[in-house]
Amino acid sequence: MIWRYVALAAIGAVGGGLMLGFISSGDGKNTAIGSFYGLTTAVCWIALHALSRLWARPAVNEFTT
Repeated sequence: MIWRYVALAAIGAVGGGLMLGFISSGDGKNTAIGSFYGLTTAVCWIALHALSRLWARPAVNEFTT
């Protein structure tokens, strides 16, 4: 699971940088801002996923079998 989180964070950083980099015609400052935004978004998704796995009830228990 940890490698999926690492991949998501990397994809978020690269994707955000590319999106804002293309919009700003390759300006380094805006590319860095896009990378930070993409990474931050990915980290929030990772945190929400980890918390939801902790709070979720098991799908199978003695009443569902």
